[in-house]
This record gives sequence, C-alpha cells and structure tokens, in this order.
Amino acid sequence: RSPFFNNREEVVRCYDALRKYYPAFKSKQLSEEIIFDKVYPGKKFSGVTMRKLNSLSTNLLVDFLGIKNFKNDVYEYNLKQLEGLHEKNLTSLFKKKAAGIEKLFRNGKHTFQYYENKFKFTYSMSSHLHFKDEKAMALNLQNEIDDFTEYFLAIMSLLYFRSITVSRLYNIKYDLKFFDEVVKYFSDHSLKDTTICWLYFNMAMLTSTVDEKYYSELVNSRNRFDSRLSDIDKYNVYVTLHTYCINKIKTGEFKYRKLLIENTKDLLEKSNFPGGYLPPYTFTGNITVAAALKEFEWADDFIGKFKAKLDPELQDELVSYCESFIEFYKCNYEKSIRHLSTINLDRTIMKLHCKNLLLMNYYELNYHEELISSLDAYRHFLHRDKNISEESRNVNILFSSHLLSLLKVKLSFRKAAVLNFKKEVEGNDYFRNKEWLLKKANELLKIKT
Repeated sequence: RSPFFNNREEVVRCYDALRKYYPAFKSKQLSEEIIFDKVYPGKKFSGVTMRKLNSLSTNLLVDFLGIKNFKNDVYEYNLKQLEGLHEKNLTSLFKKKAAGIEKLFRNGKHTFQYYENKFKFTYSMSSHLHFKDEKAMALNLQNEIDDFTEYFLAIMSLLYFRSITVSRLYNIKYDLKFFDEVVKYFSDHSLKDTTICWLYFNMAMLTSTVDEKYYSELVNSRNRFDSRLSDIDKYNVYVTLHTYCINKIKTGEFKYRKLLIENTKDLLEKSNFPGGYLPPYTFTGNITVAAALKEFEWADDFIGKFKAKLDPELQDELVSYCESFIEFYKCNYEKSIRHLSTINLDRTIMKLHCKNLLLMNYYELNYHEELISSLDAYRHFLHRDKNISEESRNVNILFSSHLLSLLKVKLSFRKAAVLNFKKEVEGNDYFRNKEWLLKKANELLKIKT
C-alpha cells in the first residue's frame, strides 16, 4: 500500500481479493476469472491483463523479500545508511552512525559477512576522510589493508575447505589458486586470533592432510572462539571433527569413538542446528557409537533430551532404529528385532544398517534357517538395487559373505576353520561390523578349546 514501493492500485485490490483464501488457497471461488472480476469490476476477463497483474504482484513480492532480508542484515543496512549520509555530506550524523557501527562490530559474531562488511566500513571511512582529514585517511589505510587481508583469508579458507571436501565426494579436481601461498602465509604469521580465518584454515588442513595436530587445534580454537561463532560455523566445525573421527574409526582406531561422543556433547550444549532440526545421522550415529561403548545411560539420556529436535515425520522411525541398537548391545536380541519390525525398510534412510542388524540378531539367537534365507535375499538385493553406491554395495557384500562363512564355521565346529575365518576377516581393511565378526569367531574358539 505504500506509494514509495507501489503506485498500482490494482495490485492492492488483487492482494485484498486473495488474502481471504489464506492459508489453504483451495476454495472453489479461487479462480482467475473471479479474482479478475474483483480487481476490475465490470470489465471483460483478459488473460493478458491477468498475466500482467500476476507479474506486477510477483515483482512486488520479490522486492518485499529483498528489502526484508536487506534490513535483517544489520551490517549491510547500517553501511548503506552511512553511505547515504556521506553522499549528503551530513558529517555530524555520519560520525554518530559510524560510532554505532563500530559498536556493532565489537559485539558481533565473526561470520564471513562480518569480515566483508568490516572491510566495507573501513573503506567507507577512508572515502569520507579523503576530503575531510587527509592525515586521518592515510592512517586508516593500514586498517583497510588488514581488514581486506582477513576477509580474503577467511573466504579462501572456506573455499579450500569446501573444494577439498567436495572433491573427495565426487572425484572432481579443483585448481586451488593461492593454496600454497595461503598455507605459507598462515605458517609465517600469527593468525590464531582471526577466528573464522583460523577455524576454516584448520578445517581445510585437517580434511586435506588428516594430520591430528589440526584436529587438536580445531577443538581448542572452537572452544576459545565460542562466543564469537555463529551456529552454522559451530556446526561446520562439528561436522569436520565428526567426519575425521568416523574415518579414524573405520581404520580401526576406536579411541575416536569417545572423541566423537564428546564432540557431539559440545555441539548440543553450545549451538542450534541449521534448518531447526537435528540431522538424522547426527542423532543415530552418536547413539550407535554410544551403544557399542555400552554407555547405555548416556544413550537413553540423549534420546530423551533430543528426540524432540528431530523432524517429526522421521522421529518415531529414528528412535526405533536407535533403540534396536541399544537392545542389541544389551544382548536383548528379541527386543532389538521388535524395534526393527516397526521401521519401514523400504523407506528408511538407514535401510542397509537395519538389514545388517537384523542378520546379526538372527545369528545371536541361533535362528539359522532365517539367517540363511535372509542372507540369500540380502545378496540379491545388494546386487539389484541401483540406488546403492558402489562403495556401500561392496562393503555390505563383504559383510554378508563373511557372515555366511561364520555361520558355516559355527555349524561345522572345526577349530582350524575358525582360525582361517579369523585370518581372512583380519586381512580386510576395516569395515562396519568387522569387530563383531571377530568377536563371534573368538567366542567359537573358546568353545572349541
């Protein structure tokens, strides 16, 4: 309705005609012809005019979203006001606004937008001082250089981190311009207090080198910078540390299970999650690790505290999935199966893990016929389903093959066969459930001796 934004009265009439159908917009009275008649009473319906009205309304909506988001960006909004005061040569108001912006920077979170706008602010100050106080402008020039350097290093560290991560997921090789120079600059200068720069540099280096010193520095820096970090940056640090721990666990370094749990505790205590919901694998991954460590009290407490943070559509299924692992590691195999039976295996995002756990439960319960039948169906499924990645397919085929061998060894009851089985499993790189297979083989050896 503001003439500053809209001088077309028909758009206002269109809005008034539409809003009574909010939020469902499913009324039989909602048609282009009826809306047209309310906007242009007495006129014959025109598709061309209606399309123009839609275009005007949509453009106004897009303007609204842009202006709303612009005002929500407190730095950008204040900087544009400062720029306007400079253009109008309103020096007194300019100084007052500049002082307020400096306070914003002192108290603000150190995001990438923070570094970008801090440089823009320093540049605006130099532009204003250029004709007012040339000596002050000259002294401010070093601040411009320093602020731009921090902004450049922050953005490049982010881009390196993203590129290294994505290249491993999709086997894409990127030209990491200035990478060696940036690494050398970080090595030659003390940048441990530059917050985002230092965090993302360590995230990039941890991802590319897998050197544990970057893990330790990343944990220490996250804790040191906690009050300056946004939730999304805290979450990115968490994911980087979490991925590192998972990869270490996959190589058989099980001390990282406890580090993974500690990392999650820290995240849950200090930040919120992007999108408002706790990511499914963050929830289930920590429960399955805790269950394997037999930290059942912690796992139960975790579910009680954080299941409400899950997407409501997935909550029941994810909790059942977690409970099935807890009961399995408590040796309550029938209860574990009951929890699995409540999960729709055709839909769940943890389909393969559920199938593997069901097979393990059958083995523990000596349900040999069910196990043999399920293993046969599982192998066909793994070969047939095109949605399974090649890596995941191979790992799960390996597990199912070893499980079938374990069952044959168990039924044949020969010590030499058990030893050969152990040697074969140990010869493989670490894969999910490798520990369990070896544990079952050792149990058979104790029986035979």
